[in-house]
Amino acid sequence: MKPLSDFLPKTLLPIDGKELIIDHTLKFLEKVGVTDVCIVLEEKFYDVVQESIDRGYKGTCKIHYKVQKEINGIGFALLMFEEEIGDSNFILMFPDIFHPELDNLDVEIFQNPHIVALPNIESNKYVGNWAVETDGESVKGFTYMTEDMFKADTHQSVHSPLTLPPEVFSKLAALKEDSEKYQNGEFQLVDAIQALIDDGIGFKMTTAGGYFKNINSIEDYGDVLRYHVCGTKNISTLL
Repeated sequence: MKPLSDFLPKTLLPIDGKELIIDHTLKFLEKVGVTDVCIVLEEKFYDVVQESIDRGYKGTCKIHYKVQKEINGIGFALLMFEEEIGDSNFILMFPDIFHPELDNLDVEIFQNPHIVALPNIESNKYVGNWAVETDGESVKGFTYMTEDMFKADTHQSVHSPLTLPPEVFSKLAALKEDSEKYQNGEFQLVDAIQALIDDGIGFKMTTAGGYFKNINSIEDYGDVLRYHVCGTKNISTLL
């Protein structure tokens, strides 16, 4: 997202002149019944994100903030909020995604351990490193994505939102002992979820299609703006 992300975190970029990318995330969390939101931030963006949300957010969620001084992955960032989350299931959401189809999902599916996956359509080919293995709606495990799987158009990629049980914290803490192995937050998190499944904690999966964009580049951001302006799910017809 450079050069924009040199001055402003991508979560604070506007989508339609008013709504920010993070507003899209907060509205979804409100809809599924979340009352407290924990946000982990880079130190350089802590003040600007907190000030922006505190000034502009008018929703019902109570927002908590923490700084991750060492950027070592999503899984370890979660450990920072273990005390605040306590013994309840909770939802993990990546704030730099734009996925309107989430609004059409049944909110009840997020009450228990659950994974939202993306179908492998052309626009989603490289949004995730892990494919979900299922038995019906139940998750059995994960397979690291290969080039052949990308070409086959048959896999479903792990993405957010994820509903996680509090037991995930003990699994992440164990992985932290081998932090040199886990440079990518997705790896930490997927291994922790796999350990929970192996222990008998059941996860369900729902596939959510429709327009999706993981906003990692200027081109991604431009595509989201074009989607908002044109109001179409088939962006490719406009190119």
